[in-house]
Order: sequence, then C-alpha cells, then structure tokens
Amino acid sequence: MKRLALMVAAAVIVLGACGGGSSSGGSGAGGSGSGGAQGTAPKTVVVKGYKFAPRTLTVQAGGKVTFKFDDGQVAHNAVAKDKSFDTGTKTQEDAVITLDQVGKFPYTCTLHPTMKGTIVVE
Repeated sequence: MKRLALMVAAAVIVLGACGGGSSSGGSGAGGSGSGGAQGTAPKTVVVKGYKFAPRTLTVQAGGKVTFKFDDGQVAHNAVAKDKSFDTGTKTQEDAVITLDQVGKFPYTCTLHPTMKGTIVVE
C-alpha cells in the first residue's frame, strides 16, 4: 500500500511538470501552457500516446510553445485550424512556434484527426 502511494505521488509530480518547456523555431499566432507561469516563458505540449498534453495551453502574446514529439516512431504534426502555424511532421523531435496574435488557436494532427488541442494567447 505504501509503495502504491509513492507511485501515485511520483506520477502527480511528473504530470505537473508537463507545463514547462524550451524554445526555438517558427512563428505563428499562439502559445502553450495551462495555468503555469505568466509572461513569455516557453511552454511545452507533449505529443505522445496519440494525444496533445495538455490539451489546452495558455500563453502571453509573444510566447513560445515547444511541441515535444515523443510517440516512438509514430509521426505526428500540429497544424492550426486557421493555418497560422504548422510544426511539420515529426517523430522524436521538437518544434517551436512563437505566437504574437491574441486569440484562441485550435489545432489538430492532420495525420490523426482525432488528436486536437487549443492554444490560448492572451
């Protein structure tokens, strides 16, 4: 029982760490992060298990979002519905976008249309 409690606590810590990230790369209209730090600190969306995590991310205008593609050899991408950003197709790489325009930017993996997310830029 004690071991199970430790495993659950470790999982909570790991999942809580998914909001941070790094930056480099393209430009676009949004950012990523759910809650988390304010300002233009980089945020990360993890692409794994045929999901974007977190599914909704909030950033300040001018903020960078890193898409961390980590789904083995399965290729994915992240393309904004309004085409304001496109990460390109990746397997185990990162893609970084900078989002300057305020608004909501829904996106999907065009290879796996059930994968959806939203970046909110404030």
